[in-house]
Amino acid sequence: MHRSSALLRTLLTIVGLSVAVSAVVALVGISGGIEKSFLNLYSDRGADIVVTRRGGTQTVNNTLSEDLEDKIRVIPGVKHVVGGLLDSINFPEANLPNVILNGWSADCPLWEKLEYVAGRKLTAADQEGVVVGKLLASGLGKSVGEYIGISGSEFKILGIATSSSVFENKACFMLRPVMQKLLGPPGKVTGFSVGTMKPGDQKFAAEICEKIIALSPNEIDAKTTNDFVATLPQLRVVRGVTWITSAIAIFIGAIGVLNTMVMSVFERTKEIGTLRAIGWRKARVVRMVMVEALLLSLAGAILGTISALILAKFFSSFRQTSGFVEGTIAPSVIVQGFIIAIIVGVLGAAYPAWWGASLPPTEALRKK
Repeated sequence: MHRSSALLRTLLTIVGLSVAVSAVVALVGISGGIEKSFLNLYSDRGADIVVTRRGGTQTVNNTLSEDLEDKIRVIPGVKHVVGGLLDSINFPEANLPNVILNGWSADCPLWEKLEYVAGRKLTAADQEGVVVGKLLASGLGKSVGEYIGISGSEFKILGIATSSSVFENKACFMLRPVMQKLLGPPGKVTGFSVGTMKPGDQKFAAEICEKIIALSPNEIDAKTTNDFVATLPQLRVVRGVTWITSAIAIFIGAIGVLNTMVMSVFERTKEIGTLRAIGWRKARVVRMVMVEALLLSLAGAILGTISALILAKFFSSFRQTSGFVEGTIAPSVIVQGFIIAIIVGVLGAAYPAWWGASLPPTEALRKK
């Protein structure tokens, strides 16, 4: 009876710990993947600097004059400038909310960054045409030549494209002047992506940022892409929620390990007393209990990691989240999960190990 209850308790502890590890690995991995996708998006565009309106809490609908493009372009050290309009639209008939809508000029080099699996890119004459990401086309059940409704107007799909960015695979693209007439004031853009003469040089990019801000200190904000992504309010909220949820899961996992190890030591008091009586030192008893806890932790970490990978894959293909979540988790996050599991195991077993090893052999042997 004792053995069956102990086995059940051990299995439940492993499951509980695996849930904690799974929460940490999945949540941290997904949030890190979102941040990485943002960085890759700007990196693929050759952007070292992002220019937006100062003081805005959202990137969407915080507009700047598109005339700033020419002023930024002539700053020494600037290689290229791309102005874009960004907004979000809904397709309630397909249950697809918050689809990203991009507005680019006809001569924007970003059209060439897309890989067209069907159709073609837009030209200046395509005033009623759009390009949609492959995932969006699939979600809408649309193909090239069909029409989609955006803000009460019908647009013909002229191209279906894929991108290295998970966000653009579920996005829609139209000409910037058309989008300005449709959703926003003419002559305005959401921001600019700026490439420098020294790609990847953060110090050089920071110097260019100061020069850009000097054009209109009260209106313009310019950050390196790393700083811009790191300070995005949406990502900061995601990171905060991720770690709060993970901390709660870790705490629950630690309590489970503590309970299991306390019961394990209590039920084996006579065994421990016998071992102490035949010459085992306290350190050896502590080591025996800690090894058991570590084995529990490793089992939980393995099960939790597998669960996290399955969850990430599921959310990357789930209709509502496929445009925001990648199906992979960075190896460094998996390592973090294992480290957390080991720490939880050590902390949970520390007191039971010390208590069991500290019992005098004669007292331990009298325990029932």
